[in-house]
Amino acid sequence: MEDENTRRKAIAAEARNVTGNASWVGDVKNAQEAADAQAAQAWCEAVTGQPFVNGDLWETTKSGVYLCNLINIIQPDTVVGKIKESKMPFSQMEMIGEYIKGCDKIKVRDVFRPPDLYEKRVSYPRAIINNIHALAKVAKKINKALPVLHVETIKGHAMGM
Repeated sequence: MEDENTRRKAIAAEARNVTGNASWVGDVKNAQEAADAQAAQAWCEAVTGQPFVNGDLWETTKSGVYLCNLINIIQPDTVVGKIKESKMPFSQMEMIGEYIKGCDKIKVRDVFRPPDLYEKRVSYPRAIINNIHALAKVAKKINKALPVLHVETIKGHAMGM
């Protein structure tokens, strides 16, 4: 048991110390999750044409606006109504909720709850990364012209999305 804990700590340290990773990648638990996270970021940026704010998943997506714009690029009018930036937590959670409703509309089954993202709950960032990977799979079926999400499989780790 102690050997397994030591191994897991080493893998987590490896993921956090990879040069060139955005700081949010340090929230992942191992090198495979880091690769999955980087692939999700690269895909989102390729689809939207907009880089992550300061290269940070949470800072970019916590208002829900980036995610709503992303899903509307994949399937126009998936999120209907005004997509608005706000500093108010309730409004930001509402926009994340609109994104999740949009995921349901286009049959993305791997979703998260707004507090998972906004409050960085226990499932953060894995639940958000899983959702983006699931969205990418659905997006490929909806619009073949969109970029494809590519994930590197890290030797010794479970396969990513």
